[in-house]
Amino acid sequence: CRDTTERRSVRGSERCRQISASVRRGQQPAKRCFVRLILRDPLLAGRVYIIDDVTAEQALAQADAIYEAGQINACIDTVATLSRALELVDPYTAKHGEVAARLARKIARELGYDELEAQGVYYGALIHDLGKLSVPVSILTRPGRLSPAEMNLVRMHPEMGANIVQHLHFPWPVREIVLQHHERMDGTGYPAGLKGEEISEAARIVAVADVAESMSAHRPYRPALGTEAAIRELVDGRGCRYDARIVDAFLKLVAAGQTLPEFGGDSDNRTIAGDVG
Repeated sequence: CRDTTERRSVRGSERCRQISASVRRGQQPAKRCFVRLILRDPLLAGRVYIIDDVTAEQALAQADAIYEAGQINACIDTVATLSRALELVDPYTAKHGEVAARLARKIARELGYDELEAQGVYYGALIHDLGKLSVPVSILTRPGRLSPAEMNLVRMHPEMGANIVQHLHFPWPVREIVLQHHERMDGTGYPAGLKGEEISEAARIVAVADVAESMSAHRPYRPALGTEAAIRELVDGRGCRYDARIVDAFLKLVAAGQTLPEFGGDSDNRTIAGDVG
């Protein structure tokens, strides 16, 4: 037989070991299964007092892992489909989402998120502007200032996007990212005027990535404002509009000299933070 795991029991000197072994039950053919052995005294090496067949337990764990992987893949496919729909309607907004998502994932990793958690931030950021599907393209791409009524329509996009994804079951806070990425730490954001910890951390990460990318990139209605303007906005708003810890992580990436990929091939060569690949 082969040891697969080993741990200390809660009962003092008792020791629990899980092994893979061939087991025969009566006249039934031997089969491979996992058994759990508890040794009550480490001095009695090899003496087994309790044998617990955990074959079914192992099979259930494997089935759960397969199901979870399938759910994650389905979520990824859903996000890709939504992103593609946004790209067909407004290529600039979709491209902005892609670049901001890469930056948000990089910031998340800098903050200590594991790969799966950072992946969730990435997919939420990828469709953070999904609600702009409800805004006429003529408004989204019009040069110059918008009327108050048009601006109010644009500002509805977080809620509209959250409504689109509300019945989708993501293993990450995607809906919170979509709904809250324009909220600000001091309560001056929209749509709900949330403050501080009322805003999910994932949404706070995407807020920083969103500002950094959108200010430094070309838009149909204005030229790029440049990386210095984007950095200045985030530094000026650090601890006020934007989460200080997240801005610091972003600035650390800036100091490392990592760069965003070019936005649509017509933006300047900006040195904000990296494409995480």
